[in-house]
Amino acid sequence: MGQIDIIVVCVYLLFMFALGFVFKSKIKDTKDYFCGSGQMLWWMVGATAFMNQFSAWTFTGAIGAAYNNGFQIAVLFFADAVSFYLGYRFFAARMRRMRVITIMEAVRRRFGPINEQVFTWTQVPSRLLGAAVWLAGLGLIVSASTSIPVPTALIAAGVVVVLMSLFGGSWAVIASDFVQMLVVFCVTVTVFVVVMIKGGGPMEIISNFPAENFFFGDGINYKEIFFAWIVITFMKQVLPNNSIQGSYRYLVAKDCENARKGALIPICGYILGACIWFFPAWFAADKLPIVTLQTSFPQIKQVADISYLAVVKTFLPAGMIGLFVSAVFAATMSSMDTGLNSNTGVLIRSFYLPVIKKGRASESELLFVSKILTLVLGILIVLAALYMNSLRELSLFQIVMRIQSLVTLPIVIPLFFGVWIKKTPDWSGWGTLLVGAFVSYISGPLTTWLPIVMNLELTARDAADLRVVLATSMHLIFTIAFFLMSTLFYKESSLSSERKEIVNDFFKDLETPVVSEDADQDDVDQYQRRSLGMMVVAAACAISLLIFTPEQFGDKMIFVLCSGLMLIPGVALLLSARKTVK
Repeated sequence: MGQIDIIVVCVYLLFMFALGFVFKSKIKDTKDYFCGSGQMLWWMVGATAFMNQFSAWTFTGAIGAAYNNGFQIAVLFFADAVSFYLGYRFFAARMRRMRVITIMEAVRRRFGPINEQVFTWTQVPSRLLGAAVWLAGLGLIVSASTSIPVPTALIAAGVVVVLMSLFGGSWAVIASDFVQMLVVFCVTVTVFVVVMIKGGGPMEIISNFPAENFFFGDGINYKEIFFAWIVITFMKQVLPNNSIQGSYRYLVAKDCENARKGALIPICGYILGACIWFFPAWFAADKLPIVTLQTSFPQIKQVADISYLAVVKTFLPAGMIGLFVSAVFAATMSSMDTGLNSNTGVLIRSFYLPVIKKGRASESELLFVSKILTLVLGILIVLAALYMNSLRELSLFQIVMRIQSLVTLPIVIPLFFGVWIKKTPDWSGWGTLLVGAFVSYISGPLTTWLPIVMNLELTARDAADLRVVLATSMHLIFTIAFFLMSTLFYKESSLSSERKEIVNDFFKDLETPVVSEDADQDDVDQYQRRSLGMMVVAAACAISLLIFTPEQFGDKMIFVLCSGLMLIPGVALLLSARKTVK
């Protein structure tokens, strides 16, 4: 990466760091710090819902899967779009009606304080692990594009995320998600346009894909397993995105309507993304074969994972690598900062306040401890990412798929059905979690001996897909069945009067719409439009300066396109702010 690209990345990181100070004045208590006091407009809600599902893994592990296997990976993103469509129709507004600050407070209301502690100490570590996976994925891009050592780059990115979350809380986190979404959009659309021109259009790129079959890819003996993987993928994406675990996306919305409309952005984002993000990988599979990538990037073991970067480096002018790396930083930080802020909120509101302080702590004390804990969790994420980066043999794509099928599903199944089915005993929460853990445990050996019993000759890809299919299917059958059967043991008389009242109030809230009645809400809306509009316009102007770096007219037009795409939403926000004032 040249000097211009390094300057671009440094300016971007400083810009993100500044967001923490811009929104520092909005933080008065822990409700502001963890959910923005529930005052966010729908486009900010949608941006954080979209970007939290998005990370460096998209441009490494997912791109590597597209390079090797063709269309398969796009299924995962279309499945996300479907899950958010269901959120738009049925779940988003209901999640906002829970009227809590953190997701574990909703667990306490629905399943009781014991489940609150159980889910806190099972979910927080897994989410920290997920954040570390995203940050480790960033190491592949940094290592392949710069001379900066990977540990140094990971530490720098971690410091920026921690400080931004530390000073700005959820306001800075969600605002940065919106800006980072635009950065990712502008850069990837620009790369897509260039690839379409260089590759002769979408049909030409697909027809030149070197695998035997574009839809199935190579390394597959049993198409039945592949089709089962597709069906399972759609089913398993619905549960996490529309359960109590995924409700933090909507808790920040100012009312139910803004929560519901917020789901529209990830719907459009994943449909558009599945159409444009993977064409550079398919283009690279033809123009930049494995041997070429191995020669260009000898320090990377799984070179398919950096094929997107190889396209940018080979076919686009200086400065675009810096913007691409910035986009990868954006994608990674958006996942890390949301997870960091959410995990801090869970530990403060569900452990420190009720267990350590016995409910007796001032808001100033909670805010202070929240910032200390943010710093500590940030350090743990960076350390875990540094360790994962040392394990170069890991496949990021398979890591994510295994985590979702083995770890995530046992957690989200009771948190999904629990907001719809009232008559289950409190132990149905932790009981379902234990059953799910057992199902995950036995699914591993089952994957090993089932092919032997059935005399199946599996390729490595068949085996990986079968592991996901079996683990997920067993959860969808046995873990869900256990939760549903727990209704047979429900006895309302076994609940204390206090517990019965809490559960009844919880389900009453789920049916009662949230309407914004804050007298100052208009001022808050204006602040969001004006502040974000000015930041986006400033980012567009900074990108436009790159127009003067290349000599050829065509290369200049690439930066005109990128800065123009960034400028349009910024100007629209500023015009919207002026119109609202009038």
